[in-house]
Amino acid sequence: VGDDSAADVVAEEDSAAPGKKSGMSLQSGAPRGASTTWHTGRISDGGTIYAGVDNPKGTRGFYYICDREGRSQIALVGVKRPDGRMAIAVGKKRFPFEFTRDGDGYHLTDVRPQAAVMKALRSGKWVRVFVDGDVRIMRLRLKGSSAALAEAVRLCR
Repeated sequence: VGDDSAADVVAEEDSAAPGKKSGMSLQSGAPRGASTTWHTGRISDGGTIYAGVDNPKGTRGFYYICDREGRSQIALVGVKRPDGRMAIAVGKKRFPFEFTRDGDGYHLTDVRPQAAVMKALRSGKWVRVFVDGDVRIMRLRLKGSSAALAEAVRLCR
């Protein structure tokens, strides 16, 4: 159970505004509802592919997004924080990234499809996101992530 450390401090105040679901925004206004299992899809612009998962309430999401022009990013949805450093943790490994908040409220960071964090996301049980050291703001299952991420990367080649 090393993925689910009791020492994590959970910041509940960072949840998305009531009624704002993470699954809606990635679809550019076409609500699909929260999905607690990893899934792959195409954003309505037609060229951007995603693989991701939402929390049970649909207020937070963890996504990989890419396109054929070379975009390859991790997107955190529903996190109320300014730009800054956050750590993605899978198992006992932590991967620090600098995230930039875009105009839609997503926190984005560039990542190569073959990066160590992507390999960890394909093989772990849980992904957690931390700010301010040990303040956990997100914890989501990785069941199905391997197939979903592989499909997204394949569609973006």
